[in-house]
Amino acid sequence: MKKLIYLIAGLGLLGGFAACEDDNDNPGDFSLKSELELGTITSAKGHVYPLTVEETKDTTYEYFYTVRDTLKDENGEPILDDLGQLQITAHEESYFSKKTAKLIKMKKITLFGQADTLTIPVVSNAKWSAPMPIFKRDDKDMTPWFSNYGSTLAGGGNSYIKLAVGIGRSARSYCGYQRVLTSDSMIMYVIPITQVGRGQTPPDYDMSLETTSAE
Repeated sequence: MKKLIYLIAGLGLLGGFAACEDDNDNPGDFSLKSELELGTITSAKGHVYPLTVEETKDTTYEYFYTVRDTLKDENGEPILDDLGQLQITAHEESYFSKKTAKLIKMKKITLFGQADTLTIPVVSNAKWSAPMPIFKRDDKDMTPWFSNYGSTLAGGGNSYIKLAVGIGRSARSYCGYQRVLTSDSMIMYVIPITQVGRGQTPPDYDMSLETTSAE
């Protein structure tokens, strides 16, 4: 299992790749070194949330595997249990990949406190994955309040990700984290997302970026 040793450590990063329901205009050249960029987030309500890089970090993956051993006595003979079966112990070991991956942490996005649909443009020459977001506070799993449309969990080349957001009756006390990564896991974006309460405007929101609502 692959684990990224930074932020969200200990969480599995990759699941199965789902087929995208929408055809991509540019499926990408998958023979080239993977490239991945994310565009400005827009919403069905006409809100615009620019993405800004907070930190870019080179890191490595740690691979975990289970080692099983047979208990033996001082003479090297297997020790049997009361039923005459071999006694097997198991422990986890790991090693680090020799490849260096790039982790790009974006600045936190604060959403309006209304139900909405967000669109995140993806520009890439590679196959990529956008797993369901995770919700954490003090390393504890929290209740989800936005989700990735099933049809945009994965894709290839230039495409987009869509997120369905619930109503925030009061300001969220924890973030959701949307991850976007290439299929070879060499590039990964992490977007922290939070939300103000209903009827409030996110602090520092630029109203001049507003677009005409599609609804």
